[in-house]
Amino acid sequence: MQRHRLVNGGILLLIAFLGFTLSRYFWPNRCPQGTDLDTNHSYLTLKSKLSHLERNVFNTKQRPLSFLTERTCTFPNVDPFDPAIIDIAVGNKTALRCDLDFMPQLTYIDRRYLKVNTTQVDISLGTGNLSHCRYRNITGGPFDYSSVEFSDWSKTFRESVALEEDIEFIEVECFRREPYNVTISKSYFSLVPRLKHFEKLYNVRLKKRSIKYQPQETLNIVIVGLDGLSRHQFLRTMPGIYTYLTKTLNSFDFTMHGQLGAASFPNLLGLLSGSTLEEVSDWWDYAQPEDVFDLMFKHFENAGYRTLFSEDNTKDGAFYWENRTFLYPQASFWDRPVHLAMRADKGYIRRDGVCLGSRPISVFQLDYLLDFIHTFSDKPVFSLTWIDKVTHDDTPNAGMIEEHLFKFYQTLTATGYLNRTLVILFSDHGQRWGKLRLTPNGYLDSRNPFMMLTFPPWFLKKYPYLANNLRENTRVLTTHLDTHQMLLDILYFKSKEHPPFYKSRKGLNLFERLPDRTCKEAHIPSSQCLCNTQVEEELNTSSPFALRLSKTLFHAIKARADPKMCEEFHSFDIIHVKHVTLPDSSSSGQQSTMDQYLYRVTIIVYPGEAIFEGNFYYVSELRRYALDENIDRLNMYKVEKILCKPPREQEFCFCKGQL
Repeated sequence: MQRHRLVNGGILLLIAFLGFTLSRYFWPNRCPQGTDLDTNHSYLTLKSKLSHLERNVFNTKQRPLSFLTERTCTFPNVDPFDPAIIDIAVGNKTALRCDLDFMPQLTYIDRRYLKVNTTQVDISLGTGNLSHCRYRNITGGPFDYSSVEFSDWSKTFRESVALEEDIEFIEVECFRREPYNVTISKSYFSLVPRLKHFEKLYNVRLKKRSIKYQPQETLNIVIVGLDGLSRHQFLRTMPGIYTYLTKTLNSFDFTMHGQLGAASFPNLLGLLSGSTLEEVSDWWDYAQPEDVFDLMFKHFENAGYRTLFSEDNTKDGAFYWENRTFLYPQASFWDRPVHLAMRADKGYIRRDGVCLGSRPISVFQLDYLLDFIHTFSDKPVFSLTWIDKVTHDDTPNAGMIEEHLFKFYQTLTATGYLNRTLVILFSDHGQRWGKLRLTPNGYLDSRNPFMMLTFPPWFLKKYPYLANNLRENTRVLTTHLDTHQMLLDILYFKSKEHPPFYKSRKGLNLFERLPDRTCKEAHIPSSQCLCNTQVEEELNTSSPFALRLSKTLFHAIKARADPKMCEEFHSFDIIHVKHVTLPDSSSSGQQSTMDQYLYRVTIIVYPGEAIFEGNFYYVSELRRYALDENIDRLNMYKVEKILCKPPREQEFCFCKGQL
């Protein structure tokens, strides 16, 4: 069957930046008047507002374009704003609101008090129609962070109630006066208590760091991640934030950031532990607890930092996919219990997980982070806030929360907190599936996650050589392993003694000038490598050679499907077969036995219409093409995620019982 071939529209658009003015610092339900953050990202709007963004997109501002041709590693040169893909990539997304189709939120937290919002009560119910409210405490089960425990319900209240100092998570319900006992409001809250017994421990650790190691600087580290968002998709869906970061805050845009694997786990493992999945697989498997990884939270806690880890996806998130788990919390503050409680509350999590009751999930998490920052404003902190649900399955959704991120940065700026903090906004990997993945831009988008580093201005001014190195490193191949090394350097910045932990041999410090590396040198698997890959031509899908490669891929897919739970794939269609040139095999990280080019094959299989992509390399010793073991699935498999177990089998399975 002849498949329609997508054609690249080819002309590089000059990009305009969206300007906006700082205004309010907290979280209204909609963008307030006076805030000029434009969230209308239609192609015509982008095109009409574009001016001189080319140097920012490709970061060639300080070097001639000819410099790129002399590099060991260059990425494919595609237009992120190609008119042919802009509707697919951006869509018509508006700011996310969750309060229009759910019960009103009638309570709020004021320090350690839970209060009734009387104004909202009058609006939603009318004066005098509130009967009472109540709350109960939520805690994680001991040695089992897949379940939660609830306290008894509190005494009822109608105005406010003081909360115990050690409470972290609560569920709140409010009821109407008539008819009696009808729930008219439900909310969950995450709090950040400052516990005296922990304060003593962290304070002495901080004192030890200061006296024994004498670091010259102490920076807070605040990391916010968006799952599965490529750099180009970040530019397309969040141009306002990109403009603000690069123009107002002088952030560093790492244009050639690579990934350590196709999924979240290997990339966050590299960021937080400095290890690759291949490395830990020598002594760990998926059935073992993940506490053994010695994640970076421990290093910062031992130095007196307060730590926070927030991840919204309790089942399929970075560290919980395939039923993996921890025995102990990895950070001082960890909001997993409240997310488990909300997931168990049928109907509370809505719209594919992006709404938690009447609040967007991004607002819920960023509010928790801001509360953490405010509570410990006089102490150093290290935090990772991981937002999975918004972008993982549908990356155009990123545009819906641009306003939330903008206000987050506004708050950090207005409170002065940004002046003593490194903020990292990043993603783990690119977009692995969906319509965009099938376009000419899709391959680059699947393997080039974005990363933005924002330092305090005084720090860059005080250490200009570091600023210069960071700027130069935005144009060379980097990974999450390099970010890991930089963060450890910050923890004991220019200290008198050697740091009290083992530093991984993998990764290079982003504070140092990085060499022009190959994928192999950067520990990027060959299947994830973008270095010097350029599509030379598309083959005729009816040719015998194209059919032979496609059949090989088809049979490899069939072999990975468990016949006990999966229907047998009986046929396939060829979408395309592309000839890709790799000018230097070493630059891609391939073995020397492989030649300098490959064929990339994409097919659709039946039943189920799953779309797969595989790479064939020419092996000189065997005198034939060999299929790389990493096969990508390019469209979603939500039904399989529900029906099929274990998770590793889902990607190659069309579950029985669906025909």
